[in-house]
Amino acid sequence: MSVEADESYFFHRKYHRGRRRRGQWVVGLVKRGSGRCWFEVVARHDAPTLECIISDHVQPGTTIVTDVWRGNNNVGQLNNGIYQHEVIVHAQEFVDSIHAEIHTECIEGLWMQAKRKLRYKGGTSCGLFASYLAEFQWRNGHKQHVVGNYLELL
Repeated sequence: MSVEADESYFFHRKYHRGRRRRGQWVVGLVKRGSGRCWFEVVARHDAPTLECIISDHVQPGTTIVTDVWRGNNNVGQLNNGIYQHEVIVHAQEFVDSIHAEIHTECIEGLWMQAKRKLRYKGGTSCGLFASYLAEFQWRNGHKQHVVGNYLELL
């Protein structure tokens, strides 16, 4: 099982025009094949925050694929090395030429989809930003039967 981990900065602009306002950092995880994802708004995007999120949401024995960011350096040593860690260097290539399974294309695509979805809303409230991400996360994990799964939850 493989999980891709990454962080992204979500910016907010009023009415999608003018200067950018202060945005928020989000750490994301996506399980390959299933499309299940986890997004968490964080105050700091540093190594301890990322490591805590990985420890809380990723099963032991999972291969975690990240890009080369110094906050990702210790992922392979978390909890006495219970995760395998693969790294892709975006300055050289986006998909490893020898091992095609080493890439972060899934999480990068999710960032694009989430930012596009939030952009098309009639503006996003800073106070509701986490709930917008939670909705996107839920819908992404239940693509086949969104309405049926929603009604089942009710």
